[in-house]
Amino acid sequence: MSSVTMKPAVHPFRTDDPRLQTIHEKVLAGKELDLNDVTVLFASKDILAIGWLANYMREQMHGHATQYGVDTMAFANGAESGEAAEFVVLGSDVDRVGAAVANLRKHSASAVVSAMTVEQIAGNSAKGTLQKLRDAGVSSLLGSGAELFLPAVRKVIWNTTNTAEQRAEARSLAAEARIQVPAYVVQRTASPEQQARELLSFRNVQAKAFSSISFDPDATTDLNLVMTTGMQEMKQIAIARLALGHIPHVRAYLQMLGGKLAQIALRFGASSLDGTLLDASEPQAARAAELAREITVAGREPHELSTVRRLIVTA
Repeated sequence: MSSVTMKPAVHPFRTDDPRLQTIHEKVLAGKELDLNDVTVLFASKDILAIGWLANYMREQMHGHATQYGVDTMAFANGAESGEAAEFVVLGSDVDRVGAAVANLRKHSASAVVSAMTVEQIAGNSAKGTLQKLRDAGVSSLLGSGAELFLPAVRKVIWNTTNTAEQRAEARSLAAEARIQVPAYVVQRTASPEQQARELLSFRNVQAKAFSSISFDPDATTDLNLVMTTGMQEMKQIAIARLALGHIPHVRAYLQMLGGKLAQIALRFGASSLDGTLLDASEPQAARAAELAREITVAGREPHELSTVRRLIVTA
């Protein structure tokens, strides 16, 4: 029997937080959660009950099936063409980025080109910035995969000063400009209601997968992001699954969680696992085998993606 059609294991729902009982009833009835519900989830300390709810929803959607993939990533100083390639253009100056994108388009007119993050364009000049990117030939904003963890990308995300409302507006303007919008949220210091509002703003975004990411402190560290715990990571993944029922998969990143927490994430709502290597010299096949092993150990069924993104990083 296909894992997608298998009935999920039934375990009794228990909680020490009476506010979760109403949410439990909604989840079992297939009803959409509202702002108050999602705020309660962020405020609640009953992580096991939240995980139960997310796992129930995940198994209703996918059974034990878990998709995984390892994109290829190469680095180039200038234009490089390739079949089915996606170019990742790094940079913060919109005019220089636009010129680099336009140059790439001369060599690979049909390629997908991703440039700049939501955090970089959010603010007063977002509409003008997006128009310049569109005119240059940008297909998507950065953030559909492991390029989020490139040092240059995580630095601009970490050091952003814009608000959740500005980021939501930037995503909306990008969609209007026919630029693909990545579905990710960065874990920042915010109140439960602020976190809930930002998460629910993604109900206007159509995507195959959503991810909630965090970065360990390093040379890019700033004061607007905090060191997260494993419990917080699992909670963020679980709430994303519960709040964004229209997005098929919630993605976990091996490079963010490590193998042991990734296994737990697959029981807290995640149904997709990414293990793309930022070091292009490491063997892709070995990492793919590692992902399949982590999924199997977690009691899930690994299903390798038939297509991978071929990322060529350039400046």
